[in-house]
Amino acid sequence: MGATDIARRLGRHRSTVLRELQRNRHHDAEIPQLTGNWGVVAQKLAPPRLWSPQASRVST
Repeated sequence: MGATDIARRLGRHRSTVLRELQRNRHHDAEIPQLTGNWGVVAQKLAPPRLWSPQASRVST
């Protein structure tokens, strides 16, 4: 299934899906057959990318 089909099913723009696939791509130099997009890798990388509130930077 291509990125266009995935985007259509999710109701997202194609570029959003392509960007996420690029971010979560796994590259294995030792075993090239393992290179690709794996859900396990995406899940492992997700927590540090979660949005978190930051302290206000407005000086008073």
